[in-house]
Amino acid sequence: YNKWAQDSKFESMLPKAVAKCRSNAIQKASASQTGLNNHLHDLPPKAERVLPYTDQLFCKAATEWLISTDQPIQALEHPSFHLMIHVAS
Repeated sequence: YNKWAQDSKFESMLPKAVAKCRSNAIQKASASQTGLNNHLHDLPPKAERVLPYTDQLFCKAATEWLISTDQPIQALEHPSFHLMIHVAS
């Protein structure tokens, strides 16, 4: 049967033939499959984008800072806060 199947180019579905075919397919796939390492590369760092100053943007950032750090509203009026903003600008 196996000789006839091979001579007739008939695909045998006997368990041993199926296992051999599957094994050959796995070996062929693993030999031809490439990894991603050759295709991956580090991206250059993105340039820092500096937002232009506006009073509206500052108020929004200050409000978010007050809320996220659980600061009292009077923190924006404190002299050391004003000094910090003056130094940063």
